[in-house]
Amino acid sequence: MRSLLVLLLASAPAAAREYLAVLPFDADASVSASVRDSLAESLRTFAGARLTGFAVLDGQTQIQILSDQGIDAAKACEGSCALDTARKLNAKVFVSGSIRRPGKLYRGFVRCYLAADGSIVGSIEIKGATIDEMLEQVDQKGDKLFGRLVGEAPAPVVQERSATPAAPAAPGRGFLTALAFPKGQVFLDGDAIGETPIRRRAVEPGAHLVVITAPGHQPLTRSVEVAAGAEVTVSETLLQHAGSLEISVAPAAAKVLIDGRASRAGRTDGLAIGQHVVRAEAPQHKAAERSVTVENGAVARVDLALEPMPGRLVISTNVAASCSVDGGGSGQALPDRPAMLEAAAGSRTVRCTRGGYGDFTRTLDVLPGRAAMVEAKLALNAAPPQPVLSSYRPSVSSGSSERFESTSGLAFVRIPAGSYMRGCNDGDPECDSDEKPARSVYVSEHWLGKTEVTVDAFRRCVNAGRCKAQLAGSECSSRPQQAVSCVPHDQAQAFCSWMGGSLPSTDEWEYAAKGGERRVYPWGSDSPTSRLANWNDTKGGPADVGGYAAGASRWGLLDMAGNLWEWTADKFMYGHEMRGGSYAMEKVRFLRTTHRGVSDKGYDKVGFRCKL
Repeated sequence: MRSLLVLLLASAPAAAREYLAVLPFDADASVSASVRDSLAESLRTFAGARLTGFAVLDGQTQIQILSDQGIDAAKACEGSCALDTARKLNAKVFVSGSIRRPGKLYRGFVRCYLAADGSIVGSIEIKGATIDEMLEQVDQKGDKLFGRLVGEAPAPVVQERSATPAAPAAPGRGFLTALAFPKGQVFLDGDAIGETPIRRRAVEPGAHLVVITAPGHQPLTRSVEVAAGAEVTVSETLLQHAGSLEISVAPAAAKVLIDGRASRAGRTDGLAIGQHVVRAEAPQHKAAERSVTVENGAVARVDLALEPMPGRLVISTNVAASCSVDGGGSGQALPDRPAMLEAAAGSRTVRCTRGGYGDFTRTLDVLPGRAAMVEAKLALNAAPPQPVLSSYRPSVSSGSSERFESTSGLAFVRIPAGSYMRGCNDGDPECDSDEKPARSVYVSEHWLGKTEVTVDAFRRCVNAGRCKAQLAGSECSSRPQQAVSCVPHDQAQAFCSWMGGSLPSTDEWEYAAKGGERRVYPWGSDSPTSRLANWNDTKGGPADVGGYAAGASRWGLLDMAGNLWEWTADKFMYGHEMRGGSYAMEKVRFLRTTHRGVSDKGYDKVGFRCKL
């Protein structure tokens, strides 16, 4: 047993640190227990980091020590009872105070005392609307609270004798009481005498050596002098085997937490040996976290460099376009729906492209965690030479004529006034219910587009600022002389208005397709073929206008069946009425002059022609 004592003495520190206690705060009913506890814990954390000459008692340790002495820790308060409580904790320095919430603000007064004489080392006032604001002020004013104690070197521990009157004892003997947290094994002059708490054990008068040990903690060694009939108390908190962390962060203003509790960059001593998690946080940066092992008596180093958060680019365009950042991430931008792209902080280049338009490029600085607005305006490329429409002009009846409209560059055919039978013919097996009954309708003279509106003609309207660009889509027509698709009904009407016309009514369209007669198809009654119309998906999309002269109507109109559905001015069911079918139709019934379609949006199989 004597050899164990020698070993314990050899491993004990030459000079132990004094203790600092943070006592429970006095508070009114408007202040919750969690607020009081958070404030006390923040003060302990600050003291542990700044007062290197002191060991800070945690809350559970204080409760255990006081409980072992039969004291209710909840009754510690300001004034003399707080002083008495600190002395029972064997603390050289203690912190106490009060916190109130008279209105929307918390208001607290905190004082630091010396337990020897009750003198005040320092005091601060803290206030705020939230507990977080209060805790920030602890960090800002903590040095003022602890005053000269900041950086004070450890002082030798002086054993105080208990003033407790001795109980009746055998003549010539005294008493020893040993208390510790956590509980530990007690050795008296090298002999094990039991586990704490040990109360009023009779001992011979004179000098004795008391050693208390516990797994994972530093041995406690005290020399005591016991007088006959008197009691000596040894009451201590055992210090854990501990190490240190040296923490560096970038940016320097980053918030540091150790195991979820607020700390700071630099060196932190007195950490329990084992695994700890160090985390750093900063505005506009991604949090960084690392697990580190702390060894007894050693200093572990942790370097945390926070990565800036990416910024965001909000790109709006005047036409549907594909936009990218530094040739990487890309997205579709529409006039009414900007593209939102993430980009790393720094100098970045935005590029937006669309067929038929010049590229847009801009370089700008992207800030971490911030959004930057980019307004991309793409200019329409110069229009190609206009086609010679006469190259595909079919022969027409002697009663018809045509003319060109200069604004759009499109040809128009005169449709004479007359009456016709609207709806399907009697006995037509393909007749739908909405095509019945057949009835006579009179139509006034007008001029109707010889072909569907082309991509080139529609771009003129866009360039003039009177039409919005086609909707984006890989199947949308793009060649200058293709029939234009992906145009909503309102933009088709806007185009016709721009050139002084309108969309034809469903009666005007059917009258022109039938040539005033009772034709099943614009060219007559023969079934459709690939020579008469673009249908059955033979071309995989809309053809250039005027390519099916053999399928012309009586008055010389082209592509009235197949190629693209055509908007009319009339409402039908849930949307607007369409006529003529499209290139994707696999059944001939959809190409009939009387068939009626409907849609509520523009897509890649719908086009239009205008009426003047």
